[in-house]
Amino acid sequence: MPLKSINMPASYPDIISPAFPPTAWEPTEMSQRMLFTKTIFLFEEDHIKFTFKTSSDTQTFFASYHSLDLPHMTEFSEQNAWLRNCGFLWIILGLTFLFIVKNQSSGLLWLIIGTITTIVSFATKTTYSKIGADTCHLMILKDGKHDAILSMIKECRIKNLRKYIGLYNNESYSNAESRFDFLLKEQAISQSEYNILVEWLGQHMKLAATDEEIIKIEFEKPLLN
Repeated sequence: MPLKSINMPASYPDIISPAFPPTAWEPTEMSQRMLFTKTIFLFEEDHIKFTFKTSSDTQTFFASYHSLDLPHMTEFSEQNAWLRNCGFLWIILGLTFLFIVKNQSSGLLWLIIGTITTIVSFATKTTYSKIGADTCHLMILKDGKHDAILSMIKECRIKNLRKYIGLYNNESYSNAESRFDFLLKEQAISQSEYNILVEWLGQHMKLAATDEEIIKIEFEKPLLN
């Protein structure tokens, strides 16, 4: 099931396990550039700010970490449309000079330039890794920074998911356990950490039940004259 279909809590737990204190977060920015395309990834505490720039447009999206569909990451390729279109235009210009204007030298020149440009446009296609999210697709250019950015996405995602370790006020045992099951499944916690959390959860629920019983008994005591 895609992670973006899972309804994660809008806030972080009120009660934090002593074994899992909150970790500090430092925003990190990483970027890539290939010809007229630039991608910028700003890793913040609750989301990734993703900016995709081309020669004619700039788009910015905010993708939550828990919505990232990493198991279904795909590869996507596209050609440089600007170079391809210029190549076709120059080929047409060369043919026009050759057969209509009857200018052989100019025609051959534009024909050669257009052919070379078209070949370059097909040879320099841009390839991305595409990751689905709740608001967009993250596009990671296949270049020297690709693996480092992908590793940072995975690292920040796990770091963010670990903030859901804990217990919400008035939360049931089953709800909390289901969330811990989810964290284990997504490899945000290890099996040993999961066991510690479930044990802590049981102890906390017992203490909470004892406190409620004491309050109930005190409340039901007859008032002394």
